[in-house]
Amino acid sequence: MFHLTIKYSEKKIIPVRGSTQPQISVWVRKSQSSDGSNYNGTQPRLWLKNNSAIGSFVDSNDVLLATASAANGTWEQLSAILPITPFEDTAFEVYLDCSGTTGWVNIDDWKIN
Repeated sequence: MFHLTIKYSEKKIIPVRGSTQPQISVWVRKSQSSDGSNYNGTQPRLWLKNNSAIGSFVDSNDVLLATASAANGTWEQLSAILPITPFEDTAFEVYLDCSGTTGWVNIDDWKIN
């Protein structure tokens, strides 16, 4: 398990076979007061890092894949099908972001289907 207290998590490298669009998922949980501090920031979001060398991105921005909505103290799975189909075997980078001044976000169990 990873605790996210900074704005961005470390990037996760996702291997992708050519001509496929795998589904990525990750479990997140915002801290609550009984943990020691209530998370007070924005909802955690799952992002696909832009890399024009491996995909046809519309522009140079990262792509938002999913946004959390569960209450503090509740585990929630964020998941999305990667919106880019590579021509050959490659790897994509995904990450989570959030912002807050108290509390943290737990991150656990990355999965690729």
